[in-house]
Amino acid sequence: MSLSENNEKLRAENIKLKALELIYFNQQSTRKIVIDSFDFEVFGARIIKNSYNNARNYLIIDQGYEDGIELEMAVISCDGIIGIVNQVTADFSSVISILHRDLKINAGFKKNGAYGILSWTGNHPKIMKLNDVSTLNKVMIGDTIITGGFSDYFPYGIPIGKVLNFKRMELQGYFDIDIELFSNLTQKEFVYVLKNKKIAQLNELKNESR
Repeated sequence: MSLSENNEKLRAENIKLKALELIYFNQQSTRKIVIDSFDFEVFGARIIKNSYNNARNYLIIDQGYEDGIELEMAVISCDGIIGIVNQVTADFSSVISILHRDLKINAGFKKNGAYGILSWTGNHPKIMKLNDVSTLNKVMIGDTIITGGFSDYFPYGIPIGKVLNFKRMELQGYFDIDIELFSNLTQKEFVYVLKNKKIAQLNELKNESR
């Protein structure tokens, strides 16, 4: 019993630390964010099912709407992004993995803010493609790639991976870039689910701009 209680305490502490880490990432951007006005709430969850060798992969986590989980929440780990919640029951949730050929994620370079679209081509579970990065930007092997902050799901600045290799696409003006993920999605057990507290305001603006 004592070991179980200690594990729960450690898990709760890790959730708090992840929230503080996200705040730190956001403070590195041009936006000034303090703890009291942090835009994301953090939930802890455990993966109970995980696929990574299909063209369209999903995970199941042990938290549902009774735990505060909602559709389209972002899911991350201690070392990167995992996916987006797409189905929720009382006690469980399904998550579209970033290893899903239909999922596109806004991502960019930590060093200069140049951004593109991150996607998985269905090959190696540690390698993704970063498309639509203009050749006007300087790219080097080893450059750190982070979330771009242009999506409603992921806050700005979460580390994703690094440039593994790249080449210029002739006559197109864009790079073909391979990204090696920091996170190994084949060995994940615990994740963090992020709730954007201001998503209703963003949706309201989107509806008004149509």
